[in-house]
Amino acid sequence: MPGNGKVFVSYAPEDAQVCLALFAALDAWEVDYHAAPAALDPAQQIPPAVQRDIAERDVFIRVCSPAAQRSIAMNLQVSVYRGMQASDRQGSRKNKRALINLILVPGYVREPFDNATIFIDATNRPRQDWLNELGRALGVTLIRGRLSRRAVLGLGVAGVATLASLGAAGTFLLDYQSRTQRPKLTPGQIAWKKQGSDKALPSPSIADDVIYATSETGVYAFRVADGRQLWRATPTVKRSYGSPQIVGGVLYVGLDDTVYALNTASGSKRWSVAVVPGTDIANGPAYFDGVLYTISSSGDVTASSASDGKQRWSQPSTAFPALDGNISAPVADGSGVYFGSRDHYFYALDTATGSVKWKYLTRGPIHSSPAVADGVVYFGGEDSYVYALKTSDGSLLWRFQTEHNIISSPAVAGGAIFIGSNDQYLYALDAKTGALFWRALAGDVDSLGLTTAEPIHGSPSVDGAVVAVRANETYYSFNVTDGSRRWRLKPGKGGDGELSGIAVSNGVAAFGFRGDHLLYVLGA
Repeated sequence: MPGNGKVFVSYAPEDAQVCLALFAALDAWEVDYHAAPAALDPAQQIPPAVQRDIAERDVFIRVCSPAAQRSIAMNLQVSVYRGMQASDRQGSRKNKRALINLILVPGYVREPFDNATIFIDATNRPRQDWLNELGRALGVTLIRGRLSRRAVLGLGVAGVATLASLGAAGTFLLDYQSRTQRPKLTPGQIAWKKQGSDKALPSPSIADDVIYATSETGVYAFRVADGRQLWRATPTVKRSYGSPQIVGGVLYVGLDDTVYALNTASGSKRWSVAVVPGTDIANGPAYFDGVLYTISSSGDVTASSASDGKQRWSQPSTAFPALDGNISAPVADGSGVYFGSRDHYFYALDTATGSVKWKYLTRGPIHSSPAVADGVVYFGGEDSYVYALKTSDGSLLWRFQTEHNIISSPAVAGGAIFIGSNDQYLYALDAKTGALFWRALAGDVDSLGLTTAEPIHGSPSVDGAVVAVRANETYYSFNVTDGSRRWRLKPGKGGDGELSGIAVSNGVAAFGFRGDHLLYVLGA
């Protein structure tokens, strides 16, 4: 493979779907590649992070199409790469870099410099032919193995048949096994760590063997098995809010004042909309039945269409972030949209209009984001209580008092409510009655009976027999059945103690730590 073997794929956002076969093939060959739709920053320049990626990768694949020829961003990216090639020729590394022009869409008009590059026309050709040619150009090692779910999704049934049939021709077969199997980890064993440029990757989400995370340097997708970066989208952003929401192959995330919808397969943008222009999104979005719900730093609760981002309604409220940044993010079900406020009230809004359906008065501000299940909405308050209200009318079903105020947001699973408190305990309560199943200390008791523990601001994440939560700068995993501790990890100091969450899925836990700017993946 030319140079260092690392590949940069440049393509127009309009061509994201036609690139799936290319991405699946590169993935099958275990090629280290970066792919993101070409875009410019507000100054109409290539973002610095993208320039670094181009410089660090010696192979540049340009996906050629009519949209690519119209793309200023792609033209600038190619110019940057060709400039690097020219510098190499003046030195002693004239064969270090390779530019591959790959036509995947009919209608591309060949340009003069195309003849000086590796040129592959994939239109009107059997897929196996152009994949063969691309594989030879990349010099990939061809080995036997199995196809993964991602390859099947990317290539389709016909593509899978094509790839499988190539073995008889002695061309190549694929090995996905090492890539698709999750790491077999003991609880607390670190599988890998990943740095998101010079920023952290807080509050990740896990879906279909992929970890999605956001930071000030972009939106990332990493493979659970080994931490390989699958793609990075690079919208210009100063701050990210909340965990990405993954629904039906689309990732929704709030960055600054804008909600983005990205394709999970490639990171290409479907749409982006400034919800309340000039006012940051404080948390969300939350998804329900084709609608996204967000809350801004000025307290505006907004409902937008998940298909195109168009606003359906926006309702001002008295919910504002606390000094530590925490705010009650809205959630929804078929009966309403629910959130808490600093005015001590918990609100339910009409899903169609945003008008107030009912409100419930507590004894303190509410910064806990609610959870809703089976006609009941659960939340914690700074009055130290956990509440369960009927979604139909806001009447109280039960409440449970902890020993300190609550900022943590509840998680509902298996007939239980899991929620942390500033009294340094994680609680498991009966969802129907509020009775205590168990509580677990986020810390230890020394020989003198003194506790060394931390308040739990983070929100629990539950998967199977595991519940994980952050307590200040320390991360814990407990057994769901009895609250016994599985492991504890404190990466260091200097973390964002309020906003970094943990996610667990199928035996794997993931969290981002701002102190060392790393994303951690370990056994749950």
